[in-house]
Parts: sequence; structure tokens; C-alpha cells
Amino acid sequence: MSKSYNNTINLSDSADEIKKKISTMITDPKRIKLTDPGHPEICNVYAYYSTFTPEIKKDVQDWCVNAKIGCTECKKRMAEGLIKKLEPFSRKRTELAKDKTKVIKILAKGSQKAQDAAGRTMKDARAAMGMKV
Repeated sequence: MSKSYNNTINLSDSADEIKKKISTMITDPKRIKLTDPGHPEICNVYAYYSTFTPEIKKDVQDWCVNAKIGCTECKKRMAEGLIKKLEPFSRKRTELAKDKTKVIKILAKGSQKAQDAAGRTMKDARAAMGMKV
């Protein structure tokens, strides 16, 4: 998946957008027919399963290696799993989008925390170099 190909999966994507993007993912190029055994170690979709739904990784490997389901069905299942995994982020993002003032306050607080941490780090670095603090 690549930003330059406009197929990255963004936290702002709708469920339909995620399904569409995953449906276009390249799978195992060695698996030509539905009955051909797959090679999950070279499949992009399997990599997503490994990252986002590792609890079913062994099942996915079984489906693939033993040709129990096709790549299209595998991608549909991956999309559903990813949508479910991203749902809390999506819900929170939607909630925050309704209150721009709250977002600005959160960003300002984070900016202040970052400035404070950077200030302490710079003070320590200057002291370590023997500079006046």
C-alpha cells in the first residue's frame, strides 16, 4: 500500500473505503487458481493479518496453505477485521471532529508538554557540555 498510489488506509477512511482499498491489494502471485495452495509468507494481506489480527494468524495460514478460501474472500475477511480494529479510533476521531475547540486545546496542551520536555533535555545537554545553564 502506498501514498503515491493513493491506496493507503487512513484512520479517516470509511468502512467502504477500507474494503475497496483492501480489495485491490496484491496477494500471492504464485496462487493462480482457487485450489492452488498459497504462500502466506509472500502475501501482503497475510502481513496485515499478522499485524492487525494476530490472534487468527494461524487460521489464515491454514486457509491459505490448504486452499480453503480464495484470496478475494481472504481480503474481505481482512477488511472486516481491520474495520473492527480501527473502529475505536474512528469513533474517537468522529467525536473530536465535532468539537474543534477541544482539539485545539488538546494540541496546545501537547505542544506545551513537548516544549517543557525539550527545554529540560536542552538544559541537561548544555550542562553535560559544560555550558552555563
